[in-house]
Amino acid sequence: MHLSFRLLIRLAFYMSVVWMSLLSCQKTRNGHPVKPNRNPWAEIVEMQATLAHPDAKDKVGHIVFESDTISLGKVPARSYVTRDVGFRIEGKGTVVLLNCASSCGCTAPRCPKKIYHPGDKGSFTIKFRSTDQPPGPFVKEVHLKIYGIPAKKTIIVTGSVADEKE
Repeated sequence: MHLSFRLLIRLAFYMSVVWMSLLSCQKTRNGHPVKPNRNPWAEIVEMQATLAHPDAKDKVGHIVFESDTISLGKVPARSYVTRDVGFRIEGKGTVVLLNCASSCGCTAPRCPKKIYHPGDKGSFTIKFRSTDQPPGPFVKEVHLKIYGIPAKKTIIVTGSVADEKE
C-alpha cells in the first residue's frame, strides 16, 4: 500500500503540471485570452480558392511592374551586375511572388517570399553574371509565378557583354 500511495502522489503531481501548462497556453500574463497563431501563408490557400472563383478579379490583387524589360546596358566582361525590378499592388486582394526562375544560370533572380497587400510597393533583384558569356548582345528571361493577377509573368533582361580587351 505504501508503494501505491507514492504512485498516486506522483500521478497527481504530473497531472497538475500538465493542467497548469495547458492553462498557461490559453492566457497571457495579464489574463487576456491569446489569439490563435494563424499562419500567414494560410492566405495563399484562400487565394487559390479565390482564383478559381468566377469573380476572382474583384478579390485578388493585381501586380503592376514598372517595366517588362530591364536593360543592363554594356556589361563588363567577368563581372556581376544587379538590378531591382519594382512593382506595386492594385485591386482589393493580396499578391504573393511564389517563384522566380531564369532561362539560364548566368541570371539569378531573388524574390522575397512575402505577402503584399493592396497599395504596397515592392521589388525583387536580378543578378547577371557575365563570366562565361561571349562578348556581344544577350537576351535573358526571368519567369515569375504569382498568386494574383497575372498568375505568370516574364521579365526580359537585355544588354551587351563587353569584349575583355575593352
